[in-house]
Amino acid sequence: MSKALRALVVASASVLAFAGCGSASGTPATNSPAAPATLKVTAAAQLTSTVLWMGIGDLDRAVYVVRVANTGAGTSAVASLTGTLLDSSGAAVGSNDVLVPALSAGGHVDIVTGTTPFDAVTGQPATVQIAIASRPDAPVIHHLTSGTPLRQTPHEYDSPGDVTYRIRVTNTTGALLIKGVDTVTQQIIGYATSGKIITADWGMTDNVPPRLATGATYIEEWNCHSPMGKAATVGYDAWVTMSSSGS
Repeated sequence: MSKALRALVVASASVLAFAGCGSASGTPATNSPAAPATLKVTAAAQLTSTVLWMGIGDLDRAVYVVRVANTGAGTSAVASLTGTLLDSSGAAVGSNDVLVPALSAGGHVDIVTGTTPFDAVTGQPATVQIAIASRPDAPVIHHLTSGTPLRQTPHEYDSPGDVTYRIRVTNTTGALLIKGVDTVTQQIIGYATSGKIITADWGMTDNVPPRLATGATYIEEWNCHSPMGKAATVGYDAWVTMSSSGS
């Protein structure tokens, strides 16, 4: 493909409250005025994106969950996802980018992403507009771990409503993972008993050992502020972007 194909979707999401840990509170994006975006990554792969939830985290970070699905018949390549934040008037007030891992036919991934404290946000985000572009030059992204973290006894320094989760992360890439070269990104999503998302967060981790052999594990511990502690169930995922040769 000589040019990256791009597609857009606008999903309305009311931003209601503020929280920390990057735990964020908000409402599900249920009233999207546009059809899901599509991107033909190959002749046999097609990606769609739908914003599931959006909220505001600590330091006024915009946090949102977007589902990327491959509705085609073949495996997709790595793609990039750009979220453009719009205020209530439709004016752009900020943006962020994240890579989407390759997806098999019929597969999907729910990605937690958004702005960081270092991103310039010039106004109050009300909606997010998603663009997907092919990235054949991007490094390989491996999914490390998916599961339900164990809820721990709160630390003595936690505020009321805080909760700490712990999960074992395994290097399933088949190659050596080198800290500082390969980048591990993690995310956590809190769900109500109805299955609706009530909060989410993402970020890097500093718990990865300097060198993690294939099959080796480490313990990830994540302290989250309210409303994560109110979640009926919690899902955790970690990915690694491999920039090293694995040797």
